[in-house]
Amino acid sequence: MRSVIRHKGIVFQTSGFTLIETMVAAAMLILIIGAIYGAFRAAGISASALEERADISQTGRILLDRIGTELHSACLPDIDEDEGLVGEDTTDGWDGLQFDKLAFTTMSRQAMSETQLAGGICRVTYYVERDNDGRPLGLCMIKDFKPGLSLPGKDQAEEGVEARLLSNKVVGFNCRYYDRDADEWLDEWADQIRLPAAVRIELALRSKDGAVPVVMASTFNPAVVVSGGISEELLP
Repeated sequence: MRSVIRHKGIVFQTSGFTLIETMVAAAMLILIIGAIYGAFRAAGISASALEERADISQTGRILLDRIGTELHSACLPDIDEDEGLVGEDTTDGWDGLQFDKLAFTTMSRQAMSETQLAGGICRVTYYVERDNDGRPLGLCMIKDFKPGLSLPGKDQAEEGVEARLLSNKVVGFNCRYYDRDADEWLDEWADQIRLPAAVRIELALRSKDGAVPVVMASTFNPAVVVSGGISEELLP
């Protein structure tokens, strides 16, 4: 704004801003800075969410791949043993989630540590560990490296049994089993004479902010083998 001042016949011209104009300019500057900060903050939150989503997806893929590898080499025990594939359905799920239990004998044991050799027959069990209130703590795995052998006076470590938490991101574990003879999917499997034609595994993984769980699923076909060799179903 320009103003004119007359003093003793001399004309002075001055320029400047009034208090109102200064306040309006400051308010506009604050709005612009706020908008820029909001845009950067939204971009940061979006990037963090995408990174967490990718981490959850990667965890789910790794777990499904591990379970699938062992299921592909699932085997039937000798006829006098009772260690076929057992699938237990959950009846007391928490917050609508399933906490199934899956146990089977496999010929493709994966090493649980860098110092442990892979391979060999073992009994593997997958389940969701829960606290006293029934809330899920994560997907756990128990491996029995000497299936069918239980020595009196020996603890689990001495008998070759190890338990391990695979991921605390898993808050739901649901399994279904395809019965080729009945041509239907079952919630449980207790037939110790044969393996299901397919096993569908669903994992529910929850993010840090407690959002709706991300469900990842895959279907696997167990091998039809016995611990002593190939089953007649695979012979020509």
